[in-house]
Order: sequence, then C-alpha cells, then structure tokens
Amino acid sequence: MFKKVLLFLFLCKISDGVEFSDLRYFGERVRNMSVEMFYFTQLENEGDLVMAPFSLWNLISVVAFKSSSDTWRQLHSIIGISKRNGQYFNSIFKFTTDVMTNVSLFPGVSFKNAQLVLFDENLELTQSFQRSVIESGISLKMVDFEDDVTAAAEANHYYQKQTNNTFSPELLIFDRTDFEESTMIVSGMVEFEGNWTIPFNKSDTMLENGTGIYIMQQKANVKQVDIEILGASVLELNYGQNEEFNMVVLTPHEGVSIKDVLINFDKISFTDLLSKLHSEPLKEVDVKLPKFSVTSTLLLNGPLTTMEARDIFLPSQADFSGITEEEVFISSIEHRAMITVSETGTRATAFTPGNLSKGKKTSTTDSVSSFLFFIVYRPSYTILFCGKYGA
Repeated sequence: MFKKVLLFLFLCKISDGVEFSDLRYFGERVRNMSVEMFYFTQLENEGDLVMAPFSLWNLISVVAFKSSSDTWRQLHSIIGISKRNGQYFNSIFKFTTDVMTNVSLFPGVSFKNAQLVLFDENLELTQSFQRSVIESGISLKMVDFEDDVTAAAEANHYYQKQTNNTFSPELLIFDRTDFEESTMIVSGMVEFEGNWTIPFNKSDTMLENGTGIYIMQQKANVKQVDIEILGASVLELNYGQNEEFNMVVLTPHEGVSIKDVLINFDKISFTDLLSKLHSEPLKEVDVKLPKFSVTSTLLLNGPLTTMEARDIFLPSQADFSGITEEEVFISSIEHRAMITVSETGTRATAFTPGNLSKGKKTSTTDSVSSFLFFIVYRPSYTILFCGKYGA
C-alpha cells in the first residue's frame, strides 16, 4: 500500500570553507532552476507573485539524492547535480546558509531559516536518510500522525521557538489537515530582512494618480543597464552596509511583457546578466519603485510536472527507496511566501506547508508598470526570493 509524503521547503545549515569557484557554480545550479521554476509557476498564477527558490532547490535536491530509477533521472534534470557530487553541494548549501545567517557579517541585513522533518511513528526511515538529515543540522521528530491535533501543535511550537515568536498566530505553518493521509512532512521557514543601503525619504513618496499606488523615489548612484537581448532595463538596489545582498529589478522595455523577459533568459543567463550589470560604473539615476506587499500561496505540483518531474507524484512510479523501504510518493509541494517593500527596506518570508485552503493571494496592485524582482546573495549570485509585480 502506498503512503503519502507531504514534501515541503527543506533547508540545511553550517559547514567549513568552500572554494569561490564552487560557490559560484553552486549558485548557477540554483539560479537555473529558480528562473525555470518561476517561469512555469507564473504561467499558472496571474497577477503579482513571490516565491523563495533558494529553499525550494534544496528541498528538491535532498529528496532527489534519495530517489532512484526514472524518479532520479527526472529530478536530476532539474537540479543539475550528480549523486556523486550531491554531498559536496549540500555542504556548499550549508556553508552559504551559515554565512548568510551570521548577522555580525552583514550589518543592516538579517537572514533566518529553520527546518523540521516530521515522520509518523509507523514509518521506518532508512538509517542513511536519518543520518543525512541529522548531519545537515535539521531537526528530525517522530510523532503520531493519527493524533493530528497534537502533531500540528508540536510542529508549530518548534517554529515559534526557532523564530522567537516573530510570526503572528494567523501565520501558523501547520494545521491538523496536513497530517491526514500523510506519513512524513519535510518543512521549513526562511526569512530575509534588509535595510536599503540608501533608504528612500518618506516625504518623497507620492500617490500615483488614479492607481492607489504609492511610488517611492530618490536620486541615487546605482548600477543600471539596458539589456536589449533581454528586453529589459536592469537596476540594482543594495541592502546593508557591505552590499552583499541586493534587489535586482527588471523592468520590461515598451511592448515587452513579463513573460517575454523570462523567455529571453534562454538567450542570456542570469549570471551573464549580473556580470554585465556589475561591469557598469555607478551612475546617478532617478529611482522609482512602488511601495508594495505581496502574498502568494502556491501549489507547485503543476510547475514541477511541466519541468519533467512527473514520477514523484505518482504512487505507481515514485521511487524513494533511499528514504524508506515502504512505497511512498509526494502528495503535494506547497509554498507560501510574503514580501513587503517600503522606504526603509524589505522583509520577505516563505514557509511550508502553505495551508492552501486558508491562504489568500494578496497585493496592493491596481495599475502600475510591471517588473520582476530578485533578492540576490551577491557572492554566489544565489536567488533567495523572486517575484513579479504589477503584472
């Protein structure tokens, strides 16, 4: 008899030093999947959107390395990493996460993550999988899934402790329905908070006529470049004192849509885009950016199936023999993300499960020029959050 696995956002922690070239190569693997997943996700979700691909990449990679047969081949095509290199790339992920969560290194920026694997007391996990989870610094907890009320309370209590109760009660990650007909849940939460290196002056924020949108504005020396092959203007806004985190804003040229810009990433990679941007000198620019908030509650089964990861959702095809000898499959990959951008900076949070039945998609958009945004960790060019606004 097949059992369901609720598979969610999966994060790791702490390692020793990593070669810079490997850090950039790791970032490239994450970026490639990030842009592709974002493209297929936005096709299924009209309007404003935000998601956290950095965490989702690790979710997929950790599960992929414990899969076999066609399941592995399909997941390998998405993550782009061989099993032979899997452990090393997980160590790079841990190193990157450990560096980013060290608040003393980045004045004006905070990056947090927490993660938990819950499994039913009747499910026997392989020693190999348990070891890999524990060695990654991830909490592993056995609970009684039949007592779904208690299981949900214990899981939410874990995140409340990890985040020092910084998220409000209405954003509780788990409810009892998450444990129904499931046998394991891999979950996580990630949060970014950054102050602009050059903040906007609130007195300069203006209400755009007829839209209900407040536009922040300032003159600033920034990196900006037009990339014709992409069909967009690219602007970089930095966070914190040392500017190792930034928001990259892509504004489509006239007559070019958000979809067109994303398709054009077949012609220029995100790496080349950033390299071209960073080769430009600083120049004084009239920066205008909406003050906005977006919440997205997403089911990612469709986008991943389109990306050829079909077998993981099929009871008769999924092969996760590296996790358990029992026949299991993934019932859903849920993801909820929120972002708020203001004169002082940005706060973005993503967690899973997304509680799809309760979540609502919200934003402040009425009518504004559309753009793409990417929150990037500059040393590895890793995309932490991305989204579209005004679409």
